[in-house]
Amino acid sequence: MATSKSGSRPPAKGAASRSKVTPATKAAPAPSGHQHEMVGIGLIVIGVLLILGIWFHVAGPAGRGVETAVGWFTGLGRFLVPVALVAIGIIVLRRAHSEHP
Repeated sequence: MATSKSGSRPPAKGAASRSKVTPATKAAPAPSGHQHEMVGIGLIVIGVLLILGIWFHVAGPAGRGVETAVGWFTGLGRFLVPVALVAIGIIVLRRAHSEHP
């Protein structure tokens, strides 16, 4: 009975480079003094995505899941949460703008 050794063949050219796992890169921090602006923009984006999912039902299954989850926590307030997030985002942006002339 013939037995074969696993790994008896040398690895294919370039196979070693493809199998290496590169470390995850960290996101660059916001430029100094612009953290408030990034938070404000993030809140506005989340609010708009929630509006698309909750009010207009254009976010597919993920939107229905978000609507259900927000509905569990806020009830009918799920219709007001996106507006509140956009409003808070605008307030944060305006404060950040007034701090940096």
